[in-house]
Amino acid sequence: MKNARLKLILPRVLLGAIFFVSGLHWFLDMAPPFPYSTEGMTFIRHLQEAGLFWGFLKAIELGAGVLLLAGYLGPWVVLGLAPLTMAIVLFHLLLSPTDGAWLGYLAFALEVTLLILFRKNIAHMFRNPKSGTP
Repeated sequence: MKNARLKLILPRVLLGAIFFVSGLHWFLDMAPPFPYSTEGMTFIRHLQEAGLFWGFLKAIELGAGVLLLAGYLGPWVVLGLAPLTMAIVLFHLLLSPTDGAWLGYLAFALEVTLLILFRKNIAHMFRNPKSGTP
C-alpha cells in the first residue's frame, strides 16, 4: 500500500513543483529564462505581446502547481494540464531543442505517468450517471 501511494505522490509533487516554480518564476521575475533558440524566443515574444494570454497561462501554471502540491483535485488538474504539457513538448521538439528542453520532457513523462495512475478516476469522470457506462 505504501509503495502504491509513493508511486502516486512522487510524480504528482514533482509535476506540481515544475508548474508552481514556472508560474512563480514569471510573476516574481526571479531568474533569467532558459536559453531558447531564436525561433523559440520569437514565438514566446509574440505570445507575450498578444495581450493577457501569457499572464493567464502563467496563472494557470501557478494554480495547477499549487493544486498538485496540495493533492487537491488531482485527476482534474492532470487532465487539464495535458494540452499545456503537450504544447510545451512540441515547442521544445519543433522550435527550441536547447538545454532547457529536458524540463519539458520530464513534465511530459510525469504527466503521462499521472494519467496512467489516474486512469480509473478519469474514466469515472466521463461515465454517464444514468447508464453507468462511458
